[in-house]
Amino acid sequence: MLACQALKKLRSASFLTSRGFAVLTADTVNPNVIKAEYAVRGALVLRSNEYEDRLARGDKSLPFDKVIPCNIGNPLVLKQEPIEFHRQVLALVNVPGLVDQPEVKKLFPEDAIERAKFYIDNIVGGTGAYGHSKGSAC
Repeated sequence: MLACQALKKLRSASFLTSRGFAVLTADTVNPNVIKAEYAVRGALVLRSNEYEDRLARGDKSLPFDKVIPCNIGNPLVLKQEPIEFHRQVLALVNVPGLVDQPEVKKLFPEDAIERAKFYIDNIVGGTGAYGHSKGSAC
């Protein structure tokens, strides 16, 4: 109850009405933001789903035999090799004990191990701990 009262008091505080603390509402937001559409939905995806359904039913009238969803950027479906460096570093940083295992050099490239060691040494408390709201300095 006290928290609700404090929140109401805070919302009515005069400093919140200054430009730096403007409140965004459905009435004050640019109408184009409300009208915006996300590419994972909409006509393109609906048409793609229609083609997939037709192909699944055996429709041979289309000039292709599969649908490749690329409307949101999906290079891996086109057999592009994933950029592994970042994933490797994250794996090591999230399981820091791995960097000290002798087998790690068989599984991860040296640059990923070194980068992970840097982050492990410089992120206070590791990746699971609360940190500064601005993020880590490293």
